[in-house]
Amino acid sequence: MINLALVGIGYWASHTADEVMRSKKVNLYKVFTRTVEKMEEFARKYNCLTAASYEEILGDPDVDGIILETPNYVHKEQLIVASRFKKAVLVDKPICNTLLEGRAIFEAYERSGNLLAVGHNSRRRPESRIMKKMIEEGKIGKVVAIDSVLSTPRGLSFKGGEWRSEEDKCPGGPLLQLAVHHADTLSYLLGPITEVSSFQANLFNKAETVDTTATLIRFASGSLGYIGSCYNTVNTYQIVIYGTEGKVTYSDTDGLWVWDIVGNKKEIDLGNKNQVAEAILEEIEEFGESIEGRRKPETGIAEGLHSLAIIRAAILSQEKGVPVSPLKLLKKHQIYI
Repeated sequence: MINLALVGIGYWASHTADEVMRSKKVNLYKVFTRTVEKMEEFARKYNCLTAASYEEILGDPDVDGIILETPNYVHKEQLIVASRFKKAVLVDKPICNTLLEGRAIFEAYERSGNLLAVGHNSRRRPESRIMKKMIEEGKIGKVVAIDSVLSTPRGLSFKGGEWRSEEDKCPGGPLLQLAVHHADTLSYLLGPITEVSSFQANLFNKAETVDTTATLIRFASGSLGYIGSCYNTVNTYQIVIYGTEGKVTYSDTDGLWVWDIVGNKKEIDLGNKNQVAEAILEEIEEFGESIEGRRKPETGIAEGLHSLAIIRAAILSQEKGVPVSPLKLLKKHQIYI
C-alpha cells in the first residue's frame, strides 16, 4: 500500500481524501496544514496522522508521495523543495502561476529525476473519455469547433484576504482557477492549442482580479474553440463538440448526448457514478502506480506547463490586444517539452 501525505486542506481536500479512502491501492497516512485545530479535525475524520510542518512530511521515510493542494502562488517553492527531498508529488492544477516559475520547476525536476504529476483530472471524467473515443472513431465526422464553459458564483462572495481575489496571487482570476481545466481537457480531446485571443473584465466582483472571461482558441489541426469562465454566475460545466456529421454535448445538468447531422439525438448513459469522484480516484491510483514505477502520469510537467501557457497567453492577449501563441511563450521562457 502506497502511503500518501496531503498538504493543504482547503475546499478541495475532502474530495481528495474521500477518494483516497475509497482506494485499495493508496493510503492517507499523514496530513499537514498551518491551522492546527482544522488539521486535527481533518485527521480524526480520515483516521490519519498529523505533521508539525511541511518539512516533517518531506523528511518522513514512510511518506511515499505527497498530494499538494495549497494555493497556486506557493507551488513553485514547495515543489522545488520537494524535488530536493526526493519525494514524488501530485500537485493540484495549475502547476504554478507564471511560466518563469514553471521553468524553475521544470529545471528542478529535470535535475532530480523525481516524479511530478499535475492534477488536471477533468480529462479523466467519464464523459471526457467517451468524447475522446467518439472523436477518434469519427462518430461525429471531422471536428470543426468546440465550445466550453466552466463558471461559478464563488467570486461574488470574495472578501478581504481571499487569495483567489488578489491579482499577484491568482492572475487572471477564473482563467487560472477554472478555464485551466478546459485548457487541458480540450488539448486532450483535439490536440495542441496554438493560438489564443481573449477578453476579460471585472463586472461585479469586489476584487482585484477579473470575474468574466471569454477566450477564443485555434488548434494545430485548424479547428477552432471557445473557453468561457466566470466567477459571477451559476455553476456551469459544459462542453459541445461540433463535427461535420453531428455533435456531442455534455453538461452537468443535462448529461451526455450525441446528435446526427439532421438533429436526431441520443443520450449516452454515464451510469449513476459521480463523474468528478471517478476522475479523482483514477488520478490518485495512477499516482500510486507511478510511484511504484508501473506507469507514467498522464498529466505530468509537460501537460501542466502547456495548460499554464494557454492561460498566460490569454492574459497576455487581453493586455496586448492581439492573439498570442502558447507554444511561442514556452519557447520564450526556454521551456522545451
